[in-house]
Amino acid sequence: MTRAKQYQTRWVLWMRFFAVCTLVFVIVAFVRQQQKLGRMQTEKAVVDEQLTDIVRANRELEKRLEYMQTDQYIKDAARIKLGMVREGEIIYCEIVQEQPDDVPDLDEE
Repeated sequence: MTRAKQYQTRWVLWMRFFAVCTLVFVIVAFVRQQQKLGRMQTEKAVVDEQLTDIVRANRELEKRLEYMQTDQYIKDAARIKLGMVREGEIIYCEIVQEQPDDVPDLDEE
């Protein structure tokens, strides 16, 4: 074999070697990217669920805020928190008397 032929054969072998190395590198990079993509899709699903919960809570708070700006809320708050009544209404309070545990019951004798 001549030197030119040997040089050409070596050059072809090196090109094949680099081609195989490049192919292996591309395959490894692709597999890693697929794994990363899977993790990111899982994270996205979790974040989307959290976003849905936050949007739902925000809507509930907006409804509550709207209600708190109505006259009905003021009336309800006055009744519940301040114990106020309308004119002509009567408040009934139940008084419960508890007997202490150390006092003997007279009916037991």
